[in-house]
Amino acid sequence: FLKKKKKPLQAKKEFEPPTQFIKLLYQQVFLWLMLPHFPFGVLLALVMWFVQFHIDAFVLTTFNAKPVRPFDAKDSGVYFALFYLMTLFLFFGWFYYVFFIQSVAEMDVACC
Repeated sequence: FLKKKKKPLQAKKEFEPPTQFIKLLYQQVFLWLMLPHFPFGVLLALVMWFVQFHIDAFVLTTFNAKPVRPFDAKDSGVYFALFYLMTLFLFFGWFYYVFFIQSVAEMDVACC
């Protein structure tokens, strides 16, 4: 009666590249929106991305299974580029608002 109980094998979760791309792009959006307010955040983000890369590489090799269906990089490349451009234009809009519209409004209030 002292036998070890064997736990049932748990299937590893399949690795999903599109999910990882979206996570990276959202981090990029937050970095761009933070840039006018906290420029040092760029250096902090580079360190955090370096650490996150090594953690994700460990998780990928240890806990994820090989994808069942092959990942077609040329299809996702178009979506990645469009989403990246969308975040870039979002940043330009935010940058314009912070440095031109908001600063002009503050100057008008300060002078009177």
